[in-house]
Amino acid sequence: MRHFSPDIVARAGLSTDGAALYDMLLRDCCEYIVQVLLALPAFGPTALVEVLRRESERAATLDEILRRLPQRGPHPAEDFETDYRRQVVNRLDAMELFGADVTTRRYPLSVAYISLSLAAAETDPDAEPGPPVFIEHALATHRRIFLRGEAGGGKTTLLQWLAVRSSRHDLVPFFTPLRRYVDRDLPAPRHFVVHVGRHIADEMPPGWVHSLLRHGSAVVLVDGVDELPDRQREEARSWLDELVSTFPDARYVITSRSGAAAVDSASR
Repeated sequence: MRHFSPDIVARAGLSTDGAALYDMLLRDCCEYIVQVLLALPAFGPTALVEVLRRESERAATLDEILRRLPQRGPHPAEDFETDYRRQVVNRLDAMELFGADVTTRRYPLSVAYISLSLAAAETDPDAEPGPPVFIEHALATHRRIFLRGEAGGGKTTLLQWLAVRSSRHDLVPFFTPLRRYVDRDLPAPRHFVVHVGRHIADEMPPGWVHSLLRHGSAVVLVDGVDELPDRQREEARSWLDELVSTFPDARYVITSRSGAAAVDSASR
């Protein structure tokens, strides 16, 4: 867009504030257009024209997309937070269907996903298990959740879904897949944005992640303790202990395969 009209700001005679407003609107409008195009089904040109003619359906689709996108704030930190939340939605709000005879196999995760219920693990085999609760309700009442499950049970998908839901509400999610840190140093808080926001990481205000963690406005989603080799798991335990002790008001959800972590791992 800027390439086709490089001198539009000068020709319009905009002030400095006007130029800043133009830049913000241009970026937001491009973001909305991309979201609309991604949301439309992959039909042929004729069918696409027909879909666009259905004014009420198009308006409903646009309203839903715009509702999902976080709104921009008046301050630099809020501005970056909005961009980061949008990156979370863009990167993680998607799932693919395999083995289904459908034209479009990629769907918004927040639409296709069905919430899971959890049951608390009991170290006493004779104890009565507690009633199951939905994961989002558990996260609202428990700041630390250690989720164990078998391979292919949907642990990573669950964390992605939690990240997307959190990004549209009050919490800022930091999704950290540990498989990316095999034989590498585990990330410091300032690097939590890299997985979904690497292209905007350099714009992050100093101390932004630390502030969110310290004030309980962040949820740290750590995926796949089992994907680290045995020699690195004690380091991961120490890393998590330091995070929790330094930022006790933040929320944490950690996943692992059952065989890689005992039931009482979260308490040690």
